[in-house]
Amino acid sequence: MNQIQTFQKLVDLLGHSENDPEVQSNLSQLGIKFPLKKPKATEDNYLIEKSKIKCHLGVAYADSLPYLRDNEKLKEGELVFSCISNILEPEFNKFELPFGLNWEMQLKDVTKLLGSPFFSPADNWYYLWRKDNIVIRVEFYENGSIYNLTFRWIWDYDLTH
Repeated sequence: MNQIQTFQKLVDLLGHSENDPEVQSNLSQLGIKFPLKKPKATEDNYLIEKSKIKCHLGVAYADSLPYLRDNEKLKEGELVFSCISNILEPEFNKFELPFGLNWEMQLKDVTKLLGSPFFSPADNWYYLWRKDNIVIRVEFYENGSIYNLTFRWIWDYDLTH
């Protein structure tokens, strides 16, 4: 998979079924084996940590996601590709990022690009934006540039905090 396309393609697949041929093809290229293992009995999701790119890829049971419970396209017990997390700048600084983001951006630049964040904790160590059906979490270095990114499918994220 071309590095420039990697993250945008993965972000585009958030919310898709584990049985989607594009999900299987793209995740297989990253070293993920299918069929995917199922979450532990006490959980409804998990992070895949073994892949050719060193970030976490999350999957969740479709019926655990409120807006998918009645989706007729998905079968009971089917997993949905739901997040890409732990995207750290030192590992991925050569990758082009989705939504026009780049590693040199500071808070003011990201705000200009994506608008005001909808959430930040009191200590401001990360910020959340929503773009289309994606929640974007951005953490910054002390010098102000982006350090860590997470992209989550909106229906896999609790917006109420």
